[in-house]
Amino acid sequence: FYLSFTIIKKTSKNQKSISSISNDLVILNEFRDSFVSANNPLYNLIGENLSPIKHFSLSQLSFKTKLGSGAFGNVYEGTLQCSEHGSRNVALKTLKYNAKEITKKEFIKEALIMSKFNHPNILKLIGTCVDGGPTILVMELMEMDLLELLRSKRSLTDRSTILGKNLVRFCLDIARGCLYLTQMRHVHRDIAARNCLVSLPTSDHTHLVKIGDFGRAREIYRDDYYRKGGLMPIRWMAPESLEDGVYTHQTDVWSYGIVLWEIISFGKQPYPGMSHLDVYHYVCNLRKTLDVPLKCPHILYQLMTQCWSYEPINRPSFKECVDEIEELLLYKDELNGISFTEHIHQLESNSYTKKILNPATLS
Repeated sequence: FYLSFTIIKKTSKNQKSISSISNDLVILNEFRDSFVSANNPLYNLIGENLSPIKHFSLSQLSFKTKLGSGAFGNVYEGTLQCSEHGSRNVALKTLKYNAKEITKKEFIKEALIMSKFNHPNILKLIGTCVDGGPTILVMELMEMDLLELLRSKRSLTDRSTILGKNLVRFCLDIARGCLYLTQMRHVHRDIAARNCLVSLPTSDHTHLVKIGDFGRAREIYRDDYYRKGGLMPIRWMAPESLEDGVYTHQTDVWSYGIVLWEIISFGKQPYPGMSHLDVYHYVCNLRKTLDVPLKCPHILYQLMTQCWSYEPINRPSFKECVDEIEELLLYKDELNGISFTEHIHQLESNSYTKKILNPATLS
């Protein structure tokens, strides 16, 4: 059941709305101009051929239920009415009316960057609305975040079947999305199950996973972040990020290894029982990482541990992660009907598995 409502502009606020629209458009144009510069490190991401972001009027949007809150504002489920799509369900990410100027710029910057992404495993920005107040991002609506889905499956007894049919596909979807971001020269900096979204089940009862970064993630999962000059997802961060504030594609690979652990453990919090400071000491000082999850296939844990190499150069690329998991799924399809646990035992006895268990192939 959804309580539907539509925002209606009041006459007394018309002048303020016009001013707000004009101001947001000025900020948008300023960012376009600043990004379109060969000297800017984001030039190759945004480029001089910046694709125009579609703009919708407030009258085209209807708000339903609130999905959550974040640093920028609230996220709602809603509907979009337009000639191209007719009526479709969407997610509406809003900006607080009292947002500071720097927050507005960061919000619009997110829209500009997302407008360049077009991949099945990346959450899609449909457009924006700057009609009647602060900017609203109109995004595709997904069923839930991956962490919610994983935790909802904990009570199921036949986890071997779930692993075989779904969990490895989740790993592959996220790796493909991360590979695309790498090709677009974008470092995500917060790859985690809570920031991955899942579609409604398809005809073959599988879910498509997409990487996103809803503002609600930091609100709902606030305990996953530690504040020290800012909110930091310590349990997912590479040691060079924790110690030196360095973020690269290799640090995203480390985080991806943590996501693999989350998936196989059905959404457990990494480093269970430890405080954030304990995790920092464990990773940076003791140079230790996560133990193997219960019933985790040896192949996937080998990939995890390679992602957690303390020398960034020794971590696999996302292309290598995609290749390894695609190969694993290829074998699984050929062994249809065999439980995942039995399937892994067979894989570990053949020459292919011996190859991918060799650390040299993942470095």
